[in-house]
Amino acid sequence: MNIQTLDSAANWDDIEEYAATQSGAVVYFENPRLEAADEATKSTVLDYYKFDEDMPAELVVELESKFYGYIQFRNPDIAFDFVADYFPRRDELPSGDAGEPYWYQCYVIRPDGVVEYDNKALRPGNNRPE
Repeated sequence: MNIQTLDSAANWDDIEEYAATQSGAVVYFENPRLEAADEATKSTVLDYYKFDEDMPAELVVELESKFYGYIQFRNPDIAFDFVADYFPRRDELPSGDAGEPYWYQCYVIRPDGVVEYDNKALRPGNNRPE
């Protein structure tokens, strides 16, 4: 797993351009709600991810300091499994404001720019973000 973090959100053209440089698949993640949250909320949310014993330590370290980034994988299936295991879908979190800072929007993108999975959706598919 190779993680590259960003200081701000990427636009869709940048995401597609980056995915095109990879031979497998890319997960783009973002959480602007957490970036804007107060320090107590940030600490609570990061503890939620930290205390998942299966969460890769390298990813936890990156999530502590960055709210946007890419994770590279060998293929879209592995990337999908990773997102499904470690980043909850929006409907798996409490509704309303309580769940918002916990939710990292994640896209699994193939090198040809097709979105294999978006964790806002309820199932995998070739759906492009709005």
